[in-house]
Amino acid sequence: MPVQLGNANTEASGTSTPYCHKHQVKYSGGALTTGEEVSSAEACQSLCQDHTSCAFFSLEWDTTHSPTQSPSDLEPGCYVKTNCPGQSSFTATEYTRDTWGEENVNAANDEDVCLTDRKLNYDEWCGVTSTMMRWIPPADSSPPETVQAGAGTCTLHDVSAVQEDAPGHVAGPAMKTGSDVGATARLKRVDCASQPGTIDLPFSQEECFTDEGYIRGSDLSDGTPKCQEYFAGEVGASFTCPDGGILSTGVGITYSSGTTDYILCAAWDSAALVRGFMGCSADGSMCTKAKVSKEHGMSESAGVLLLKRYHCTDDGACSVFKTGRCFDVGENVFTEGLWTDGANYDAATLEIHLRTFATKVVEGLQSGLVMNCSTVPHLLEMPHLIDAQLAEAAVKGY
Repeated sequence: MPVQLGNANTEASGTSTPYCHKHQVKYSGGALTTGEEVSSAEACQSLCQDHTSCAFFSLEWDTTHSPTQSPSDLEPGCYVKTNCPGQSSFTATEYTRDTWGEENVNAANDEDVCLTDRKLNYDEWCGVTSTMMRWIPPADSSPPETVQAGAGTCTLHDVSAVQEDAPGHVAGPAMKTGSDVGATARLKRVDCASQPGTIDLPFSQEECFTDEGYIRGSDLSDGTPKCQEYFAGEVGASFTCPDGGILSTGVGITYSSGTTDYILCAAWDSAALVRGFMGCSADGSMCTKAKVSKEHGMSESAGVLLLKRYHCTDDGACSVFKTGRCFDVGENVFTEGLWTDGANYDAATLEIHLRTFATKVVEGLQSGLVMNCSTVPHLLEMPHLIDAQLAEAAVKGY
């Protein structure tokens, strides 16, 4: 895992998304309620969160309502869906079989090749970043482990419950809203390793910052993808950018229109975050800022991503949620050297290199790459230049 920096308030266990629930397991003992019919794992988890004594939930699937994998009318193989302005003779507005990929690079039988390699190929060929791939496994393959459970019977458990293997079940923690001092500055929607905060604002589905700039509305006439297509991978699909650590899903920026507050999702490799961006609520009581940075003296392959939000209540009490993460992308993207002062690195070139660095970080996070920052000096004559320590100082001072 990459070096994680930031305040301890982000280090609780839990989950707020269906993909963090553990499948084929349940909890035994400490039952508080049993037999309640619910529509999904999220609904069962919500019941647990609302119950004072609940620590864990278990859901036994109703197999008449929840298939073991998503239904599809496509045959096994690799499929592409994209708008392709760079190739006028090619169209794939609906999922279309990737015949070349299947015949030449085994995309029909290799999920990573189909979903990762072929997406990159199509993005480059078509001149877009919004290509969507779909892989349907061969008929004799095992169903995927991470499938969203549908309706079923919900059981709530206290802290004495013990986890055990159980086919046909899905289970998880209560995800109690944080009682720490930073909870009022943290979003209710968080990643798998974090504790929910109390900020419950809607996520804009039509306004965002992507690597192609600021997007508002659904006009695709200029080739810019919709926010849903960029963040959710499919036009019309809903998306969030949860709090927690530094995530490939970007940053939830506090924003407002008139007197209405909401969360605007911003990609780490957007120009906004590379330059540093801050957004606030209509009354100024809550602001979020984030940026991508190469600290002065960091090695040519390392940088840090930073996020901070403050929230002040009517009684004058203020809280802060702050986190950051140091990454080494494994190649020297900062080719002008260690020093970022104006004498060694002009602003325009640094911004270009920061964009490149941020893109590589996002791609690495999406691929599960280990991008540890060094904990030893990178110049023997300057033993104070340690990437992880420089990043930690950046987080503390942000």
